[in-house]
Order: sequence, then structure tokens, then C-alpha cells
Amino acid sequence: MIRSFIWFILSLIWTIIMTALSVFPGFFIKRTEYFHNLARIWGRGVCLFSGAEITVTGLEKIDKNKSYIVISNHQSAFDIYILAGILPLEVRFISKDLYFRIPFFGWAMKKAGYIAINRKNPRQAYRALQTAARVLTEKKSLIIFPEGTRSDGEHILPFKPGTMKIAFMGQNVNFLPVIISGAGRLNPRGTLRINKSKVTVKICNAVHYNSEMLNSREKQISALQQLEKIINVEFSGLQS
Repeated sequence: MIRSFIWFILSLIWTIIMTALSVFPGFFIKRTEYFHNLARIWGRGVCLFSGAEITVTGLEKIDKNKSYIVISNHQSAFDIYILAGILPLEVRFISKDLYFRIPFFGWAMKKAGYIAINRKNPRQAYRALQTAARVLTEKKSLIIFPEGTRSDGEHILPFKPGTMKIAFMGQNVNFLPVIISGAGRLNPRGTLRINKSKVTVKICNAVHYNSEMLNSREKQISALQQLEKIINVEFSGLQS
């Protein structure tokens, strides 16, 4: 409980500071890179306060001059903090629209270029996917959790077919599989509890698809299954 309380207080203060650094300079600074750098520092701080030992491998496999759709398994809220903090890319998250309604914090998310989506509104969801596809053409990267929700931390849930919709809107797509192990023990699903834990993050080789490789539903499903297999195999390797 003490660890959880300390983490919560420090993270709350840290979030307020980072949000303030987004809001006030945001009236004058237009470059999204500034807000991305703040998000990266924010993510690192939140992870640091948890006391977790985080090991990252495979960073050398990332080409900073390319854009990626980063696909990762999803165990806890810490997946977001970890990925925001470690990836040497200017990334965008697709997030529930309700987070964008949080005063100041939601405004900071918009300034950082994050994309709001309301899955209950098909028209708005489609526009969000179009925006996400444009991000890739601007040499920015997207982070997606294809399971669609948090797992129990012990298994990978089936990937949602919607993962490929963004790719289908583009011409050439680089998927970057990232596997996270231990985040579910660090912060169990549905709780604010923070446990002492080791977290391992493994970045795999990128998988490239062109438009011809994704021009039918059958090909999209096949590509999704290939990516799901990569995540499952690598996750099993980290668990053993």
C-alpha cells in the first residue's frame, strides 16, 4: 500500500507539472515535437516512481527515419507510460474520446497530436482512422494495442480485425511488434496497486506490407495472423 500511495502522489504531481508545461507554452509553440518530448519525459517519470526494473532490448532495430504502426500486447496502464518513454520515435496514441474531455490534460493530448476515437460512433471512428492513416504519411508513428483491451498478463488475447483498417488506408506500412512482460504484475488490471516487479520490453524486427499485400480482407486477416503469431511466440519466450 505504501508503494502504491507514494507512486500515486508523485505521479499526480508529475502529471500536473507536465500538463502545465504543455498548456501555457502551448499558446505559442505549434510544433508537436515539443509536446511529444514532454510526453516522453512524463512516461519515464511515472515509470521511475513505480520503482520497477525495466529492461529494454531491440532498440537498434528501429529506423528513426521511418514511420511505424507499433503493435504491442496490453497488460496494464503502464504499457502506455513505458512505450511513451522508451521509443525513439514521435508517436501518436489512439485513445478513448473521454480522456480528451479531462480539463487541461485532454487539451495537452490534442496538442501532442493524439487521436480521439469513439467506437460507439461509426462515423467518428472512421474519421479517426483516416486521421491515423495521415499520421503515417507525415513520418510519425502510431501505437496500437491490437488485443483491444488489457489481458490477464499471462496470455495474449486474440487480435481485433480493426487493427488492419489503418494499414489498408495507406500504401506502405511498417509494423513494429513490441512485447511487454511483467507490466501486469507491476500494476494488476483494474487496480491502482503498484507491486515491486521486473518488466521486460522486447522490440522485434519490423514487418513491411505494401498495398497489394493488404488489398483484400483475406490478405488483411492473413497479415494480422502473422503479426499475432510473432507476438505470441516472442511473449512465450519471455515468459519461459
